Amino acid sequence: MAIPSSVPNDPSARKDVALTSCSPAKNGWRAGGTVHNQSSQERAYRITVFFTSKSATVLGAAQTELDVPGGATRAWKASGASRPAVPTMCVLSGVG
Repeated sequence: MAIPSSVPNDPSARKDVALTSCSPAKNGWRAGGTVHNQSSQERAYRITVFFTSKSATVLGAAQTELDVPGGATRAWKASGASRPAVPTMCVLSGVG
């Protein structure tokens, strides 16, 4: 995915998302975590992750979408191609 210049970010949705893993993947990097929908209604989440160098240069990006029922917790993962860098950091850039 191309690095987006604008990333949706809803603070009420972002507080439901945890980024718990960041690891190399074939041709890039993979980030993952959980979403815990704190409301009683199903909610759609669009999670955007930037893969960065240690000095915060954005090397790539990934996005995933999932629907989570009210009160439920679901795992998420997003993979994206990026230029190799060691270490690479995964940054939760936005949740919309």
